[in-house]
Amino acid sequence: MYKKSNNNLAVYEIKTYGSNKKRVIFLLGGWGIKQWVLWPVSKMLEAAGFYCITYTFNPEILTPDIDQTVLHVLKIKQLIMESIQTFSELGYEEFSIFGTSLGSVVGLLVANESSQIHKVIFNIPGMDMAESMWGWDKLFPDFKQELVNRYGDFETFKSAIAPINPTGHIDNLGDKDLLVYVSLNDEVTQSKASEFGQKLLMAHYKFQLLINNRFGHTGTGLFNLFNAPVYLRFLNSIAT
Repeated sequence: MYKKSNNNLAVYEIKTYGSNKKRVIFLLGGWGIKQWVLWPVSKMLEAAGFYCITYTFNPEILTPDIDQTVLHVLKIKQLIMESIQTFSELGYEEFSIFGTSLGSVVGLLVANESSQIHKVIFNIPGMDMAESMWGWDKLFPDFKQELVNRYGDFETFKSAIAPINPTGHIDNLGDKDLLVYVSLNDEVTQSKASEFGQKLLMAHYKFQLLINNRFGHTGTGLFNLFNAPVYLRFLNSIAT
């Protein structure tokens, strides 16, 4: 069952796997992905020695009411930050994040703020949510029209979403190992996912970039989630 965030809207659900493990990973689902979809991934991470804390998000977390969306996302970010602090006080020392799509946005916000996160996986992220969503004329036309109705022009909308827009939250990742999955046929981010890697490169961060040129947003995201050997190799590698 989804749990409530601001304004009493139930927007997230949490399940945990492997609570006896000492390596903590936050698995953050995409927009509307159900817990049952991530169950096999959570179990694979548990089998690999991780205490997996899996978050999924109600589709209502992201609506044309961007002010509420920002509040929900920041609330979830804060919950994860508080969890990290609690686990640290209990003696846990290793923390990772694996975010897919919208989950990558939450993961980035946490990783950019927490010095205790050392490995981060971004699965089909976008660098600029404002540009991507403003370009949803054909993909989600009703959503886009409501954005126009509410915010009028792009600059006003961009300002409203700025507190959670990835492009403004990549300044503190230098001490982390990053794995970035992108699709060149990403209809949701308008193929701007490749810009994520470019921004990291310009910031001189250490990261691995894996590019899929076959599938779109959902197909690439699911393929990466279930291709466990790749990300387990990354998670088990010695930090550089």
